[in-house]
Amino acid sequence: MQGIARRVVLVAAIVTLSAGLTAVSAVAAGTTSRFYNLQETVTATDAAGTPLPNGGSGSVPLPGYHITYTGLDYVGNHHRHASKPTASNHLACTFVTASSLTCNAQVAVGGLLLLGNDVTATLTSGGVSTIPINGGTGKYQHAQGAVTVTPVLGGPNADVTITLDG
Repeated sequence: MQGIARRVVLVAAIVTLSAGLTAVSAVAAGTTSRFYNLQETVTATDAAGTPLPNGGSGSVPLPGYHITYTGLDYVGNHHRHASKPTASNHLACTFVTASSLTCNAQVAVGGLLLLGNDVTATLTSGGVSTIPINGGTGKYQHAQGAVTVTPVLGGPNADVTITLDG
């Protein structure tokens, strides 16, 4: 997997973090949770809004390119995870450079939202990336922490570790 589609795996973690924070009743400040993020849809466009073929796979992202992503989140990892998703999510990002994006994310789970508002995601060349958590609604209104994304080889999905600051 190359180009924009591969990079979507890394930024998808922003929305996956929400699932972890709201799906497990024991999650609280100072905890770590693990999830498997399964891509549902991805749309990539150039700066003028023209769709890129194959969701941007094979395209080198340029400043102004956009990504819209939806996914489902399962407690566990790609080897072993729950059979039903615990959350759904939406992510919209704009490339600043080929390895830096500005993103907004929303996740609805159990009547709560966790948000990644104007989050800067820095992407590595296929390795692990870390993205900040910066808010939400209800008990997560002032949430802070980080999500670490490890892409699953051979596909658009990822294992995610969420750490909520204590």
